[in-house]
Amino acid sequence: MRGSEDVGNETVESLRASLRTSSGADLIDCPNCKTKIESESVYCKNCGFNVVENKFDDDKPDKGRDEKEEFEKEFKNRYKKKISITRKRFIVTAFSFIVLFSVVGYLLYFSVNKLNVYFSSDEYKIRNTVDNWKDAWQDKNIDKYKKYLTDDYTYYGSDGRKVDLSEKLERMEYTFKNYDYIKIGISDFEFVKDSVFTENDRKVQFSEKYESDKFNEAGLKILRLYKGEETNGEWKIYREVFKQY
Repeated sequence: MRGSEDVGNETVESLRASLRTSSGADLIDCPNCKTKIESESVYCKNCGFNVVENKFDDDKPDKGRDEKEEFEKEFKNRYKKKISITRKRFIVTAFSFIVLFSVVGYLLYFSVNKLNVYFSSDEYKIRNTVDNWKDAWQDKNIDKYKKYLTDDYTYYGSDGRKVDLSEKLERMEYTFKNYDYIKIGISDFEFVKDSVFTENDRKVQFSEKYESDKFNEAGLKILRLYKGEETNGEWKIYREVFKQY
């Protein structure tokens, strides 16, 4: 072949090996690629195999894998820490809600209990009686009005004249039939303790403003109320006193 040189019986591989080795050096086969290399070589000049450690150097965990493992380890640590913080926050939040609900429940129970005590008290029942009596007066309802008075009811006007139940009812019936409207205003309501004050006998007073289409007046109204077997345990008015301002 034109341009070629005579290499005798040598092959290309053997020539390459001879070029890589020094003259007279002992040769061994590379454990990996079987190429002839010097017996004192640390690495195979052909494939880079580490003859001494009998492995490739890149068989060791590479830097990228180390970084990945380190990242995964750090991620797990942070995740565990985050979970721990989340749990603690949940516990604190749950405990706060429990405390809040307990406080609200207690206040609600206390308020309801206090209201129940008030609604069952004589003070509430007396004020309710006075309000209903006033409403019956304004509504011009004689039957309802009479319901809140005892049989021995007496009335004392500004002139000091005493009026019993029958005369009082006659006056009220006349008023209800002949007045177009009646409006009663109550303010400064208070309970008054005196020598007659007992569990079944109470005194109240308030400022009363009377308005109608016939005439108007204002003054101090004093009521005495009683409850007992005669009233079926209900508070009723047995004395009414009016002092005009």
